[in-house]
Amino acid sequence: MRFHRTFSTLTAAALALTFLLSGTSAWAVQNDAVKVDKEKCALMIRHGQDALDRGRYQDAKYYFQSAVQADPQNPKPWNWYDLATFYAAAEEMKNTGKYMVRPAEPTQPPAAISSSPTMEGSTTAQSQPPAAPPKPKKPKGFTIADDEGC
Repeated sequence: MRFHRTFSTLTAAALALTFLLSGTSAWAVQNDAVKVDKEKCALMIRHGQDALDRGRYQDAKYYFQSAVQADPQNPKPWNWYDLATFYAAAEEMKNTGKYMVRPAEPTQPPAAISSSPTMEGSTTAQSQPPAAPPKPKKPKGFTIADDEGC
């Protein structure tokens, strides 16, 4: 019984020590890999905003990407980078004339809608839509209508 309790305690202590040492070393490696430079991040954001205001979207995208690399955990440069990327893509589409949403020309004229159902295989003459009503005649001279807000 005493051996079982001692063995369990030693096993738990060994597992805890292993967990602590492995977790600490992984954390240390992660923090060493990412060096945060908040001053560079702020400077790159300022340069990017200036480029964005001047309409230089590719330059703004570069500056915001540098800001993201300087401080990857900060959401502000990510938001600016996304905005600059959107504007750069829109400018490129505008310059090349390749728009994502462009109405396509119909290949065939639309079929006339008939008021009565037709059977397949039967041919019927397509009816023309009714003519537009005539435009009202303009009165001669100056007239005041009853309700003009006076």
